[in-house]
Amino acid sequence: ANWRGYQADWRVEQTQVLLDRIVIGACGTAPPALPLEVLFPGRTAPVAADWIDGELVIALPTAASAGDTAPGTAEAPYLLLQVQHGRVVTREPLSEAELRARRAQAHAPGAATTP
Repeated sequence: ANWRGYQADWRVEQTQVLLDRIVIGACGTAPPALPLEVLFPGRTAPVAADWIDGELVIALPTAASAGDTAPGTAEAPYLLLQVQHGRVVTREPLSEAELRARRAQAHAPGAATTP
């Protein structure tokens, strides 16, 4: 499924979306990292992802994978982040049903698209 052959590692730290690294040939056993300075001259990892605007849906670890009984995980296994210029402005827990409904609405005929 990775037809471009690269993979990026991201994280959210407090309110900032960060790009940690990019690897080339991600399907290989030991893919080489692409130095972020190639794409972002003068900047080093982690790079603040100030070009990102919109919604990000993050799958949260389940209680089984986290090794404990995290409260609320079953009800809201996702987190919806609203991001402006790489900064998280809102966080909203999202259930599986809510995520499906949002996706169905986004793919409905005549649905408005976000620029």
